[in-house]
Amino acid sequence: MEDEEYTIKQLKKHFIEYHNYNENTINKQFCKECLRKKNNGDLDVNPKKNTPFGMLRHMKLKKCYQNMRQIENLPVLEDIMEISGENNIESDGNLDFTTNTFNQQISITENSDLFNFLEENKDPQLKIIEIVFKGFSKLLNEDGTTNKMLELYLETHQQHAIMYGNSVLVDIIEVALQTVRNDFLKEIKICSPFDPNEIILENFENCLVEGLIMTENKKNMGVIVDMKYLLTTICQNQSKIINSLNGKVPLQLYCDEINMNPFAEGLLQYLHIAFRISGDYEEISQLDSIYTVALLPTFKLKNSTESSKYTHFFKRFKERFDSCCQILFENSRITFTIEELLGDHAFLDHYWKINAANADKGEIPSCRICLITPNKYSETLTVESLEMKYPEMKRNSDPDDPIFKKWQKMTYSDWFHDLHEGIIPSSSYVVMQELCKDNNEFPSYQPFEISGILLKQFNKRKADGKCFQDIRTQLTQNIIEKKLSMKEETKRVSISFGSGYGNLEAMWCLHDAIMELLSLHPSEKLLFLKKTLFTYGKLCNICSKRGILDEADYENLKFLCNEAVSQTLQLTMGRYKFSKKLHYLLHYVEIAKNFNGHLRKVATDRFESKHQSIKKFFRSSNNKIFPAKTVIKKVIMRFKLSRILVNMGIHFV
Repeated sequence: MEDEEYTIKQLKKHFIEYHNYNENTINKQFCKECLRKKNNGDLDVNPKKNTPFGMLRHMKLKKCYQNMRQIENLPVLEDIMEISGENNIESDGNLDFTTNTFNQQISITENSDLFNFLEENKDPQLKIIEIVFKGFSKLLNEDGTTNKMLELYLETHQQHAIMYGNSVLVDIIEVALQTVRNDFLKEIKICSPFDPNEIILENFENCLVEGLIMTENKKNMGVIVDMKYLLTTICQNQSKIINSLNGKVPLQLYCDEINMNPFAEGLLQYLHIAFRISGDYEEISQLDSIYTVALLPTFKLKNSTESSKYTHFFKRFKERFDSCCQILFENSRITFTIEELLGDHAFLDHYWKINAANADKGEIPSCRICLITPNKYSETLTVESLEMKYPEMKRNSDPDDPIFKKWQKMTYSDWFHDLHEGIIPSSSYVVMQELCKDNNEFPSYQPFEISGILLKQFNKRKADGKCFQDIRTQLTQNIIEKKLSMKEETKRVSISFGSGYGNLEAMWCLHDAIMELLSLHPSEKLLFLKKTLFTYGKLCNICSKRGILDEADYENLKFLCNEAVSQTLQLTMGRYKFSKKLHYLLHYVEIAKNFNGHLRKVATDRFESKHQSIKKFFRSSNNKIFPAKTVIKKVIMRFKLSRILVNMGIHFV
């Protein structure tokens, strides 16, 4: 039966009666067939929580329903730790993209970077191990935690295990202690992104021997993960995908600056460089699909005389990759190739020497796709009017790429940030202002009331299994009252709800609240606000569509882009002018065709969860002397501990 033939109540009843799911936890369940395979040692299976609609699609896709009636007394998978506040995108086991108006559901899955264990017949031995590493996970992620504190925690529990004769726990903790004490000299290399010779060293002491110029606190030093180790790890983790690619594995190289916290001492901006296997693989969680390659501080770059950012680093990086790109895995030679360079506007514009100006008065072309100058953006309000200026105004020559000339041509890849972290939050801010203005059409709200209204809608959406991300922390803290001003700014202002998906969730809560208000107070103004937010939601939906866009999708995409530009300008009454983000909306049809109908393929949302994880590891460390090394060490430490526990028979997802 197709999922659109079910209502949510019918589908819940179906799973309870025919698949023996628990009615108390039916809103988020693990697939029982996947759990059975996982418990039988199938490492290619990664069970994730699904809403009823997500479970139905999963079962049809994976054929899990064929064996459901054979399963009895399955172990129950439970999340041992929940991130405080649940405001990180990786904090939920499964994020299901649904709206009242769409039958299509897009499931985005995430693994927390905290340990989650499978209960196996409630074995007391495993329960004790579970409790120990539950506390370790929490300590690893808390602010101010040092490696010495992690050691003391494990040593204390090891002494208790010795006292009570628990030799299994003693051995496991000993292995964990060795991992925590490890400096990972084979995996982590220290480098300076600003040295012309790009010396890459084994450890900090070697830096002093070589006389490498550096500041006293080492904040201008970066780290790079050993390339051979990293590519081998990708093969081991994604063996099923690797074996399906016939010996050639295409990679995406992603670069994005991470703003840790520029107002706090010792917290700098970093460039996060990561790999991901190119393509759309539903069975891999977003967090597990991203592999951090390097973390480089932006120190010195603001006043750098170099023509492009990190020129020295990327030259050496390419040499190292080319020398290590062939891996022997399971008696087969695997060749890795980097086919796409993705990133945000700020980094790629600078890297390709394209004017990064975002103002509407600029006279130098700043679009990576066309040559229309910013001061002429307002003359092209639709996709059709933009296409009429071709071919004269189209960029036909590739940018001057100083390093990756043999890789795929310049890639526009920031549509996720255009919408989720640009247009949507800034427009939602204006909508909140409009709801708080005095008018004759509907009762206006006070800023302190908005958070409560959105929280009410969020609880409804969560009960129906529709939420993108949990934003209760932001709403209960009433950040809207604190940050919403009634001043009509001439520059873009927004309120962040933790991530791009948090912003999208807040927008849908706002949309649902306006719908409820509209039913009580029919109003042209409310109707326009609702339509504007609804347009953004539909545009996000089609950009995230799995599979190839067909002709009907292209027509719909063109219509939605035109509507989004028109409605945004009308909503803001021109206060924010015609920004580059709005201009890029008109290129989405062209961008989709350039990627063979796959906008989802180059979505940068996949990397956002890794950003959140890296930020968290940074904040949880008291080592501000060499931040980049501290972060990468914790990333590798967490991964190695995970593998150790799995190899010991402690299966977790």
